[in-house]
Amino acid sequence: MERDRTDLAPGLSELHERFRRIALRVGLVGLLLVGAAFLVSVVTGGVNTESYMEAGTYTVILSAIALSAHRDYKTRLFLHGGLTVLFLAYWTFTYTEFRVGDISVDTLLYPIFIPVFIAIGLDYRLQFALAPVHGVMIWLVTPLYIEVIPFGAETLLQQQILTATMACFCGLLIVLLALVQISRQKTDERLVAVIIEKNRLATPDPLTRLLNRRAFLEALETSVSQYPALTLAFIDLNSFKPLNDQFGHAAGDAVLKAIAARLEQSEAVISAARPGGDEFAAIIDPSLSAGETDKSIAAIYASLTHDVSWQDRLLHVGVSLGYATTSGKEGDLQACLSRADTAMRRVKATGGGFGRFTPAIDAEAISASRLAISFPPALGAGHIRPALQPVADARSKEIVCHELLARWTSSTGSRQPTPNEFIPVAEKLGLMNELLWTTLDVALQHWPSQSRAVSINISPGQLQTNDFVSKLCRVIDGHDFLTSDVTLEITESVALRNLAANAEALQEARRAGMKIALDDFGTGYSSLSLLSRLPLDMIKIDQSLVHAASRNGDSTETAILRGALRLARELGLVTCVEGVSSEEMALQMKIFGADQIQGYWVGRPQLVAPRPDNVKLAS
Repeated sequence: MERDRTDLAPGLSELHERFRRIALRVGLVGLLLVGAAFLVSVVTGGVNTESYMEAGTYTVILSAIALSAHRDYKTRLFLHGGLTVLFLAYWTFTYTEFRVGDISVDTLLYPIFIPVFIAIGLDYRLQFALAPVHGVMIWLVTPLYIEVIPFGAETLLQQQILTATMACFCGLLIVLLALVQISRQKTDERLVAVIIEKNRLATPDPLTRLLNRRAFLEALETSVSQYPALTLAFIDLNSFKPLNDQFGHAAGDAVLKAIAARLEQSEAVISAARPGGDEFAAIIDPSLSAGETDKSIAAIYASLTHDVSWQDRLLHVGVSLGYATTSGKEGDLQACLSRADTAMRRVKATGGGFGRFTPAIDAEAISASRLAISFPPALGAGHIRPALQPVADARSKEIVCHELLARWTSSTGSRQPTPNEFIPVAEKLGLMNELLWTTLDVALQHWPSQSRAVSINISPGQLQTNDFVSKLCRVIDGHDFLTSDVTLEITESVALRNLAANAEALQEARRAGMKIALDDFGTGYSSLSLLSRLPLDMIKIDQSLVHAASRNGDSTETAILRGALRLARELGLVTCVEGVSSEEMALQMKIFGADQIQGYWVGRPQLVAPRPDNVKLAS
C-alpha cells in the first residue's frame, strides 16, 4: 500500500508524522474509553441491544482511524471523516435514549461535553459546520431532560431560557474550538513555509550543483575553525544580462554551468558555490602560501575567461574576481566576506580582471559601505542636524540670508562623517528629501535670526521628484515663512543632468515665488551656457576662483572673477562670492562689485537648537 508521505513535498514529512501520531492516539485512546465504558455498563447491568450496537459502531469508527494512522494511508481523510461520523452517531444514539426516557441526574453532562471532545480533532471548517448541530441537539434534548428532572426550571419561561442558554453555550464551545484551530493551522502554515525555505537553502544550486549561499556559509564556518587563515574569492560575470538577452537563457545557463565546472576542476579550490544569479564564490586551498595563492587566483581567472562553446558558437565570458584572506582573529569571517566583495566590486568598476583586497585602495569603498548602513538610523535618531551659515551684504556687512547645511553629530566622541562623505551616500540611498525635510523643519522651527531668508541646496533626485516644490511650499508655509524668502541652489553638475527637465522644474519653483541660484559658478566648462538656459536669479562664485584671485592680484583668475561679476550685473543677476575668510578679502570683493559675500569671516556654520531626542520627519 502506498503511503501518504511519498506524495509530500520535501520538508513536510515532520508535520505529517505529527498528524499521523495524533490520529493513532485518537483511535487507540478512543477504543480504550469505549471498552472501559462498555465494561462499566456490563458490571452495572446496564447492557442492552442498543449498547451493543452503539459500542460496535464506535469501535468500527475508531479502529478505522487507528488502522489508517498505523498504515499511514489517507490518515487525514479517515480522522476527519471518522470523527464527524462518530459525532453524528453519538448524537443519534443519545437522542434516542432521551426520547425513550433513559435519563438520570447526570445524563445531560455527557452530551454537553463528549461531542466537544470528539470535535477537538476536526478541521476548523468541520467544527464550524458541527457547532450549530451541537447547539440544536442540546436544544432538543434539554426539554426532555427537564421533564424528568426539573433542575429548578418550574415555569415554561424558565425552561425556555434554560434550554436556549444551554444550546448557545454548547454551540459556542465548538465555535471557540474552531477559532483556536484556525490559529493553530496558521502557525502550521508558517512552520511549513520555514521548513520549505530551510530545505531549499540546504540543497545544492539546482543548475550548477554547486553549494548554495547557506551551504557555502556553513562550509566557511567549518573551514575557518580548522585553518587560521582562509582565502575567499568572489566572482561576478561581466555583461551577463546582455548575453542572456542576445542568445537567450539557454546560453546563459550553459555559461553558468561552464563556470561552475571550471571552479570545481581547479586544484586550488576546495569549495565552490553559486550564491545566486551570475555570482560565484570559492574557498581557496589554505595550505598555499601567499605567493602560491596569488598565482592560483591568476590561473583560476584565466580558466574562467575562456570562451564557452554553445551550439557551434563561442560565447565570450568576462569575469571580475576579488579575493581576501582572513586575519585569523575570532569573528573576522564576516569582515573577510565584505573585503572580498569590496575587492570584486572595485575590479568590476574598472572593467574586470582580478585583484586582492588592499586596505589603501579599498578603504574608501568600505567607508562608504559603512556609511550606507549607519546613515538611515542616524537620520532617524536626529544625529543629522541642521546648521546655518550666514550670507552678508558686501557693502553694509548686514546678514541677508542663511544657507541651510547638514552636520552629522553624536555623543560618541569619535570623528563624525563630513558632508562631503555622507551627502553622496544620502543621494545614493534616495534619502535626500528626508534629509532636507528633517533639517529644514528643525531649522525653521528654531530660526535664530531676524533675517528670514534661507538658501537650500538641492540634488538631481530631489529636483525630479513630482511633488518636491509643493512639498517644500507646505513646509515653508507651516513655519510662517514666505516662499519669496527661499533660494534654491543648484550646481552645474546637477543642472546638466537632464537639463530640459531641470529647467522646467526650476520654472515651477520660480512660479511659486522662490529664487534660483547657480552654485559653484566658475568650476565647470558649461557655466556660461547655463546662464541663458536656466531661470536664474543669482550666481554664487566658487571659493576656488575667489581665493586664486585674492592671492595673485592682477592675475588671470582676477580677470575672470571681475568679468563674471560684470557679466552677472549685465544679466540682472545677484552675485555672491564664497570663501571670504578675511576682512581684506571682503573689502576686495566689495571693490570688485560683488553683491553678497559668504565665508568664515562672515560666519561659520552654526548648529540650530539643541539636538532633539527624536526628530520626527516632516510628512
